[in-house]
Amino acid sequence: GVLSVRVSNDLMGKDPQYGVPKQMRVEYTLDGVAGTVTVAENQNLRLPAAAWRSIPPAPVVRSGELVSFAKEKHTFTKPDASKAVIETKAPQAPLSLTGPWQVSFQAGRGAPATATFDRLISLHEHADPGIRYFSGTAVWKTSFDVPQSALAGSKSAIHLDLGRVAVIAGVKLNGQDLGILWCDPFRVDVTKFLKPGSNQIEIAVTNLWVNRLIGDEQEPADVEWAGKPLAKWPDWFVKHGARPSKNRLTFTTWHHWQKGDALKPSGLIGPVLLRFATVTPLESAH
Repeated sequence: GVLSVRVSNDLMGKDPQYGVPKQMRVEYTLDGVAGTVTVAENQNLRLPAAAWRSIPPAPVVRSGELVSFAKEKHTFTKPDASKAVIETKAPQAPLSLTGPWQVSFQAGRGAPATATFDRLISLHEHADPGIRYFSGTAVWKTSFDVPQSALAGSKSAIHLDLGRVAVIAGVKLNGQDLGILWCDPFRVDVTKFLKPGSNQIEIAVTNLWVNRLIGDEQEPADVEWAGKPLAKWPDWFVKHGARPSKNRLTFTTWHHWQKGDALKPSGLIGPVLLRFATVTPLESAH
C-alpha cells in the first residue's frame, strides 16, 4: 500500500546472515503494470518516479479542515456515530519546476564550484567525475513563475514536493527558511511563502560519503590492507607528510568499498513539483 519502504533486516524479523550484504528483490503491480526492482540492504525501496508523479499525496485533516490533493469522496464518522460525506473538487494540476538549476558544491570535495543542470539527475549519473563522486553538501537554485490565479482565495493550499532526495534537504523559498526534510515524503507547505510572478527556490542537499569512497578507489592505493582492516598506519600519515595519492580525499581504517562497486543515487533527483490542494471545512460535511 505504499511506494517507499526501508529495506532492513526488520522486514525479516532478524538478520538472516550477519555481516553479509544482502539484496531484496520485489515483484509489484502498479496501476495494472507489473515490474521488478532489486534493492540493497538498508536502502530505500522506491517505485519508479513516474509512479510518484502520478499519485497525489494523501489527504490531511487539520484544524477543522480537510486538505485534499484530488477529486475525492470522504466519509466521516461523527461523535453520535452517524456518517457524513465531503466531496472535494479537483485542484489545479501540479506545476513542475523544470529548471535549469544552478548547482554549487561544497569546496574541497573534488567537484567544480558550480555547474548547470538542464534537468534533474542523480549526481552519480553525471559525466564529470568530480560531480559523480561528490560527497558533501550541494545547493540547487532556480526561479519559477506562479500565476496570480493559482494563489487566489483561501480555499486552497500549495505544497512543495521534492520527489526523490538522497539523502537530506534544507529548503529556502524567497529567502524564507522552511526547515529540514529528512525522510519520505520530502514535502513542505509553501502556501504562505509563494508570491505571484517570479519565485526563487534554494535546496541544499547533503548526501552520504559512499560515492566519494568509491571515487577514491579509482586512484592508486597509498595504504596497505589486511583484508578489510588497515594493516598498519601508513608512514605519510604518521609523519604528517604529503599523501602519495594526490586525488584521494578520504582516509579510513576499514576498506568499505571497492573500485567496481555500484554508486548510490545522490542529491536532488526530483521531480520537483508544486502540488495544489483544495481546503474544505469539516463542518460542510453532510
